[in-house]
Amino acid sequence: MTEFRRSVVIDDTDPRISYSDGWTRASGATNNHNGNGNFGAVYQNTLHTTTVSGANMSFTFTGISANIFGTNDPVEVSPGVFDPDIVCIVDGMIVPKWDPFPFPENNWLFCNFDQLSEGEHTVRLQVITQGRPFWFDRIIYRPIDVVENETMMINQDDSDINYTGEWGSLGDVAHHTGTMGGSFVFPFFGTRLTLVSMLPVELAKPPGQAVYIIDGGEAIPFTVVSPTGGISEYVDTTFETTTLPQARHMLRVTYLGPGGRAPLVLDHILVENGSNRRDLQPPVLSDVASGTGSDTVGGPTATPMPKLAGGTDGPPVGIITGGILGGLALVLLMFLALCYVRRRAGSSTKQNGLENAASTATVATGPVFSRIPLASGKNTLPDMHPPGLRFQMGNSPSPLEGYTNSANGGRPLPSFLVQPTSPPDNPGFVVTASNSTLAGRSEYREESNSLRSAPPPYVLYAPS
Repeated sequence: MTEFRRSVVIDDTDPRISYSDGWTRASGATNNHNGNGNFGAVYQNTLHTTTVSGANMSFTFTGISANIFGTNDPVEVSPGVFDPDIVCIVDGMIVPKWDPFPFPENNWLFCNFDQLSEGEHTVRLQVITQGRPFWFDRIIYRPIDVVENETMMINQDDSDINYTGEWGSLGDVAHHTGTMGGSFVFPFFGTRLTLVSMLPVELAKPPGQAVYIIDGGEAIPFTVVSPTGGISEYVDTTFETTTLPQARHMLRVTYLGPGGRAPLVLDHILVENGSNRRDLQPPVLSDVASGTGSDTVGGPTATPMPKLAGGTDGPPVGIITGGILGGLALVLLMFLALCYVRRRAGSSTKQNGLENAASTATVATGPVFSRIPLASGKNTLPDMHPPGLRFQMGNSPSPLEGYTNSANGGRPLPSFLVQPTSPPDNPGFVVTASNSTLAGRSEYREESNSLRSAPPPYVLYAPS
């Protein structure tokens, strides 16, 4: 069984991509783009570039959609004319492209090929330039069959992610928690995992702390940060594991707080040498509920069980000691119960009086707080979200959907609420951007969401 939400990420260095003459692999100072904009660093720190008009690249895949990303850096050479420009082609047919955006940004969507028929397709990007370089970074496509040993993008609504604690949604972009002990587990096959976050400026707070654990091992701490430049940041690499054996693994991530700190945000996960197969092996109870004994919510580190010289676990000293103390406590409890019965027989009148008085008393209690924990159930339909999450639906403007508001400098205004509908600590808060935030910057919708959306079908044109 496949997880239909997962996409395959193809880096620009992949030999399955065909390049025409005129392309070179960027390196050194030529590849110095990681400081561009607020959409994160270049994927894998590699780009292909060309200054040759008519140069093209193509990729053939079996699936239902594909996106072509790169580093955006055009200039407007005359009114409405940008250098460089592009043509997007699928199966020999030209499709409309997004309006140019005159600001440098990495991880920029140039071509979106959506709602394709199930089967094999070839996507192509052709460059039109007057000498200014164009930068290509990667392709993301949605397969229809089982794929293995690929870099997989797993979005926040993946059926194999199990959330516990209090989590909320940031529109349809990400899930977040600011509650101590909020966690998720994710079983996966692969050799390396990267957690990618967004950093909403609306939730900017002092840094928080969290830990991640692989296969019940040592708890590895990491810092949960906020944006630093006064605007939201996207495609932020939160942590990356070391190289793992090619096997099934279990990731557990736990937020440690403390309260009032930057929230932990899950945008998507990248798994190298992964698969889009569903994990049908149920996680063990300790994975879902309380970790494996090394996940300590009280702090960012944990002490594993000591090992003997042969590598085996040491004797369970705590269990043995607890059993002895428990037996002594049971003997003491029986003795006290016997004394209680004897005293009760001689004080029934006094006891009745106390019970009558208590019947008219009101027990003073503090406020009752209740949380709706997320169940560990899995999604089974495309439009279902993990139970317990609260969603604000709307059309989130992003480079993945084009910049078409010409009255606003090519940058769109949000079509849903600009201001939060509840305090920032409320997990139901939906992150949007104000006009000042959008000025000179970009609003983002995570990369796999454009593949999940269902825009109107493209009008296809035959290339001239």
